[in-house]
Amino acid sequence: MPATDHHAHFVPQSYCSAVAMIQPGDPWHAVASSFLARFGPGGSAPTAISALESRVEILDRADVRTQVLSLGASSIWHESEETQRRLVAAFNEGVLSAVSGYPGRFELFASLPLPHVGRAIEESAALSTVAGVAGFGITAHPAGRPLDDPMWLPLIECWSDLRATVFVHPDPPDSPLLWGPYWLRWGVGALVEDALVTLRLIASGVLTAYPGIRWIVPHAGGGVALMLQRLDGMWAAGRLPAALSKPPSEALDGIHFDTAMTDPAAIAAAADALGDGRLVFGSDYPLGGSPEISDTVRAVISAVGEPAASEILTRDLRGFEPR
Repeated sequence: MPATDHHAHFVPQSYCSAVAMIQPGDPWHAVASSFLARFGPGGSAPTAISALESRVEILDRADVRTQVLSLGASSIWHESEETQRRLVAAFNEGVLSAVSGYPGRFELFASLPLPHVGRAIEESAALSTVAGVAGFGITAHPAGRPLDDPMWLPLIECWSDLRATVFVHPDPPDSPLLWGPYWLRWGVGALVEDALVTLRLIASGVLTAYPGIRWIVPHAGGGVALMLQRLDGMWAAGRLPAALSKPPSEALDGIHFDTAMTDPAAIAAAADALGDGRLVFGSDYPLGGSPEISDTVRAVISAVGEPAASEILTRDLRGFEPR
């Protein structure tokens, strides 16, 4: 059952070079330096983050036919439109150039020049016609603004008109007060963001107002499956927005959740609460903690058994038409 992996990361050298051009004195220089320390040449990230040739055998062992690459939380939201366009172009073009050597094996959730909404709308329309672009990759709060912020609605309307897939990666705030020195920003904060963006999309009415989008939230929704009963009770008590015409557990149309977890119990809980039909396969390779994508495949099979696992693994949300 050849699978589609909707959640994987890759950083081309062209993007590292563009980030390195952010000079001292630029407000984003510290962020750029931190990015390069992790993802640049000789950085602390797994070497597979910048190489595709080593992935092919790993994909074959996991029976993954196509892997969709995205930038994730490494985005820089530069106030200069010119700088942001340069960064985004370096990433998108670098990935598309790299994947051209592996026809059919890799595609791209393209980055966009946010927070510059007008330019992002133009780029969305242009990228939707480019071979190898499977949709768009954004974070849960681009430039510090949640996705239901009115400033993003023209762009969201554009995505809906394009019938786009939009992959939403967490990017928890780097707050020592919240996470402390314990790596909890990613161990806990990322999952909190997954749940939060899901619930904001539901409660704000974005899902129903813009039905053309296929949203993907990673990590099985970050525990949102365990929150729905409580939220349904709050809805019944009139404590959620009046515009939400049905309980949250029944208001998930348009949103999918990837399986980028290696814990079968977490995947099983998500499948039970959210429904098998809302789960898609994602590995978070090579940042997900497992050197083998097949570990995540086995977790899905162990969690839900057959034939549900086959449907999850082979579900394919790439592209700009309903599937």
